[in-house]
Amino acid sequence: METTGNANSSNQENKGSSNKFFMMLSGVLFLLVLFLGWQFYSQKNKADVEAIANTTLTSEKDSLSTELASLTSEFTALQSDNQSMKTQLSAKDSVIQTKIVEIQKMIQSGDATQLKKAKAELASLRKMNAMYAMQIDSLKTVNAQLTTENTLVKAEVESEKGKNSELSNVNSKLSEKVALGSILKANDLLAAGVFFKSNGEKEKTTNKAKKVEKIKTCFKLSENKVVDKGSKDVFLRIIAPDGKVLTQGDESAKFTYNGEDVLYSVKKDLYYDNKEADMCVYASKGMDLMAGNYTIEVYTDGHMIGSTVLPLK
Repeated sequence: METTGNANSSNQENKGSSNKFFMMLSGVLFLLVLFLGWQFYSQKNKADVEAIANTTLTSEKDSLSTELASLTSEFTALQSDNQSMKTQLSAKDSVIQTKIVEIQKMIQSGDATQLKKAKAELASLRKMNAMYAMQIDSLKTVNAQLTTENTLVKAEVESEKGKNSELSNVNSKLSEKVALGSILKANDLLAAGVFFKSNGEKEKTTNKAKKVEKIKTCFKLSENKVVDKGSKDVFLRIIAPDGKVLTQGDESAKFTYNGEDVLYSVKKDLYYDNKEADMCVYASKGMDLMAGNYTIEVYTDGHMIGSTVLPLK
């Protein structure tokens, strides 16, 4: 009996030891499971974070690439539309082109730091594009002004060429006086056909060619303080509708104009003292007059100083 009791006691002790061992083993396994679970969760969380970061970087990379392409397109369009100003803008072109290449490299690297720098450089490029557009607008304005000024200068040059052509045979002294506005002017120029009654003492005007005995032309010589005082020859040329000059039968009645001898209808001497002077000149018809418009031109000092038209029926 005593032996049996000892055996039972020994079995119980062995059984207790086994339970303790399994409990310890279970604890170790539990801790191991917890550690492996924590490791798995940590790795998964890290992978998720990296995946999110990669997705964000890819999205930002795509966004920056799109913005760069848009700015590059704007820049290219500005270049294409303004080829005429390429020389003036070449320095700015070079800077922008270099900036575009640098940003492309930053974006292609895919590195977060480089993408951040690319974003800042894109903002700078956007400002450069805006300044580029403003510079183009400014150059366009300047070029338009220069074109207008050039057109005006050309017109003035052509005008001066015309004047020089007309005055090519005038001596240097007269040229200087022309520049000072020394050419006389015939103002208030009026012409009329006249005939006379009562032995030529009473003058009547008429617009009928058959009744005209003389053509009367009246005008005012302008005041001019530059012109030399003295006697002047005033010539009238009366040109008939058929282009012939009324010469009153004297084909030798000529004066020099623009280097050529031209016929005149009548000449009158005048003493000019730099003051305004009224003047009337009568020209005998010299031939039967035809109906039509008669051109009357007044000349002095080698210049035509006035003209008018006399219509006769």
